[in-house]
Amino acid sequence: MKLVATARFVCIGVVLSLLPIVAAAEDGPGTHSEVVHDEDGFRLMVDGSPFEVKGMVWSYTPIGENHTYDLWSEPEEIIRETIDRDAEMMKEIGVNAIRVFDEVPPEWITYFYREHGIYTIVNPLFGRYGVDARGIWYPLTDYSDVHSREAILDEALSAVERYKDVPGVLMFMFGNENNYGLEWESHLIQDLPEGQRNEARASYLYDLFEEAISEAKEINPNHAYGIVNGDIQYLDLIEELVPSLDVLGVNVYRGLESGDAFYQSVERLGVPVVYTEFGADAYNALTQQEDQYHQAKYLYHQWREIYLQGYGKGRSQNAIGGFVFQWMDEWWKYDQETYESFYEHNTEGSWSNAAYEHDAASGVDNMHEEWFGVVALSPRTYNGVHRRVPRAAYHLLGELWELPLYDSSEQEVVEHFDGVEAGLHLTRGESAGLREENQFEPISLEGFSLAIDGSVAIDDDDIDGDDWREAAEGRTGQEMGVNLGFEPTEGLSGAAELRVWNDPILPGFPQDDAVPAYYDYDDGEVGRNAALYSAEFDYTTDAFDLEGYYRTGRPDWYLHGDPFYLMPEAWDREAMDIAGSDAPFGLELRPHGALDGLRVAVGPELYWGAEPSVAWNYYREMPIGELDTAVGLTHVEQFLETEDAEPDRSPGRKASISGEAELSPYFFGELAVLHSGQGKVGDTYYHPGTGQEEEIEPLDTFALMGTVGTDVFRYTHLYTRFRHAGLVASGEPMVPRAGFQKADSGAGNRRQLDIGTRVIVGDVTGEAEVRWRQPLVGPIQAAGQERNRLDDPFAVFWNRETLESEMVLTYDQEGATYFHDWNNPDRERSTVAGSLSLLHTYYAGPTDAGAFKSAEDIWYPFDQGLPEQYHLWSATARLLVNPMPGLRINMEGRAGRDQSLGDDGDRLVEYFGGDLAVRYRRLMLETSLDVNAWGPETWHREFNLTYPMQWSVDLGYGFDTPSFIEREGRVGVRTIGRTYGEHSADPEPDDGFSTITTVYLNIGY
Repeated sequence: MKLVATARFVCIGVVLSLLPIVAAAEDGPGTHSEVVHDEDGFRLMVDGSPFEVKGMVWSYTPIGENHTYDLWSEPEEIIRETIDRDAEMMKEIGVNAIRVFDEVPPEWITYFYREHGIYTIVNPLFGRYGVDARGIWYPLTDYSDVHSREAILDEALSAVERYKDVPGVLMFMFGNENNYGLEWESHLIQDLPEGQRNEARASYLYDLFEEAISEAKEINPNHAYGIVNGDIQYLDLIEELVPSLDVLGVNVYRGLESGDAFYQSVERLGVPVVYTEFGADAYNALTQQEDQYHQAKYLYHQWREIYLQGYGKGRSQNAIGGFVFQWMDEWWKYDQETYESFYEHNTEGSWSNAAYEHDAASGVDNMHEEWFGVVALSPRTYNGVHRRVPRAAYHLLGELWELPLYDSSEQEVVEHFDGVEAGLHLTRGESAGLREENQFEPISLEGFSLAIDGSVAIDDDDIDGDDWREAAEGRTGQEMGVNLGFEPTEGLSGAAELRVWNDPILPGFPQDDAVPAYYDYDDGEVGRNAALYSAEFDYTTDAFDLEGYYRTGRPDWYLHGDPFYLMPEAWDREAMDIAGSDAPFGLELRPHGALDGLRVAVGPELYWGAEPSVAWNYYREMPIGELDTAVGLTHVEQFLETEDAEPDRSPGRKASISGEAELSPYFFGELAVLHSGQGKVGDTYYHPGTGQEEEIEPLDTFALMGTVGTDVFRYTHLYTRFRHAGLVASGEPMVPRAGFQKADSGAGNRRQLDIGTRVIVGDVTGEAEVRWRQPLVGPIQAAGQERNRLDDPFAVFWNRETLESEMVLTYDQEGATYFHDWNNPDRERSTVAGSLSLLHTYYAGPTDAGAFKSAEDIWYPFDQGLPEQYHLWSATARLLVNPMPGLRINMEGRAGRDQSLGDDGDRLVEYFGGDLAVRYRRLMLETSLDVNAWGPETWHREFNLTYPMQWSVDLGYGFDTPSFIEREGRVGVRTIGRTYGEHSADPEPDDGFSTITTVYLNIGY
């Protein structure tokens, strides 16, 4: 028995002694990295395969801590949560390596690599911020001092020994722009002239670099070695003193690009270059606000340059990638000693750099060390770790890095970067930031606004009276808004806005029906004094996302397989206020997993004018070899048809199916079919061609649309689209985009051909489209037989016979601030940017009778349709100028020759007008003038009511930088006025004028 027991113990001992060997065998000898060079340039190879460095400078310091914080001393669950949180997000956009300043324990380097496939650079700082020699701390490292050199060398070689066999180590880099820290004094250099001292100091530094690298290679020949230099200073010394160098790492902050000379100067070293730090901060020193656009812009250009200088591009061919500085914001960097400052995201600049010219100015520190993150750091935490909020730069890098660095041609690089959807990434980044900013506590006050105004209305009759001051009409308005946020549980968050008022604040002339409908305002009486103005919530789970909205805005499904626009967007809050719409009002469900790509929406008014509806949509991308294909399905079921339903929006069932295919850049195409339900099948209509009563057939409920195009011609996008829509096969009207004045009406009863192009050359974009449209069954012009949009199954109106062309010409130096975005007047950063849109209708055929909505909210048809017209046109232009810091000028012009939308269509209106808005720091001047134009409300054009002149002047002062779009945070005075003529809506018919002068105060946060 003793012998058996002894044998057992021996076996156990043998097994235990073999465990480290087995573990080492499992991990292997670590990563092998080397630099190879051939006629096409340099590449970094890892375990025999090319490795393109798409990296991040990574660190994590919680809010409330500073540089003394040590993540690796935290509990393992915090370390794991931190790494997993960041590594998953980094891997999502293609990050394959990180550079870390502090020493990462080997097991966590392996964790990064094993669990997430991310490599780590081991980067001893080489005495950059001081050295401990002989037990004494020297804050200024003397690289000529023998004891300091020994301490630095020992630290570097110890790191090599410790990490040489650790899986996931990419390579070893020594230092961190140590050439910028040569401030020490020594008897060896004190007798040199002042101009030669730094070069002498640098000689000692680079000599020590060579000693470290050469000895490190003896310890571990399986990795590449480099140094982290501040830009390319002292290249002559590096060439002379560091012959063992494999890779030159450079920290570069040269703005948009370094230039060919930068890379060519490195060529003489015979080694590749990797950017170990570069990028831009996300805060603008001039506008004093977050600036995601410029951060993304600089990274865009910097990575474009890296690609073009990379392997096989025919230039210097020595760029192997870079490490973006940096992954996340660091709240402690501006004031590293004051505890309170660690809880503030400081906006003071740390240093100045004229290369970042968008916010560079004399005496301004425009580089904000706390704002360099491609993800922001949220005060909110999850599992003890702060949440990360992706900025536009994060999303941009994900798209840029889809292109291989080594295995791409120069032309592919140019085309790939030119095709980047920068505006989309900016929207995603800013939206994420706003959502995070508005959600901190279970229930919180997120905003408050107070608007007060007092106005005096005067017309020509008042002026002619004995005492115009007594005759003038005065009124006041008071309104308060309260914005509440809530996050009662993890995954559920939302917001609500409450409005309280005494008297309504009128945006225009009272007779224009410009009173917001939510006031219940009738003949000067207010029906109520408080209302829930808007609300929204998001509920996110692993299984689905659920979003609820009430008058907050909702995007369309157009790019999600809904080409007939069955679910249009719902954003226009101001117009909805006037019209009394509750849109959007509903819920949208988006499942995950197997049902990813499905959306289901239900609500009483999903978009402006909709009846209670249930809608679903499914969109799925399905690549087939090199052919990118996708299919989309949309179904909408509307209920509760009412007598006052809006024309052309008949409730019922509608469904569409679409298929897309793209073989870039040679071909793209789309084919779609719409079915508008059977609700009108069997209805009768008069056919003017046959002179007989006809019935709506099942085929009349179908529409077919096909699009084909190509991008094969350089700078040019060409397409043609044909649609055949049955008599009652209607979708929804689309919203004009990209500067166009017209968009598809969604109407049935037509065949239409569109031919268009988009050409982009440098900063100039030209877009043009020619449209031919013809109704399948024409309008009725005979008296007594008028067809109209209310009583007949279909009518000819938006589908009238037409031949027209439209062109949009845009000049914009800053492509990421898309010029035609709704918020561009506030965001555009070009010195000069502008756009011109021209619409010419060669022929507009006659129509059936239109319809209008009465003051009692009842729809009525006009007596007759519009006559045919020739050569109608309209032109719009906009010019935005940023001539100097703080000064911004936005000019808009318009002119045209057009007809009404309902009545008196024989009279054509020739009009012109324009707007001028000037902002200088906090002062804002806005003016407008229109001559012989329709009034601002839709019914003015429906009844062809024009005014000889309409004008406005607004002079205000902003408590913060005032917006060109919003009117909050201002105090000022505004005057609006108009003159009356033969075709005007004058409350007291007579040629004359009316003005309203208002003093207003609008504050809030």
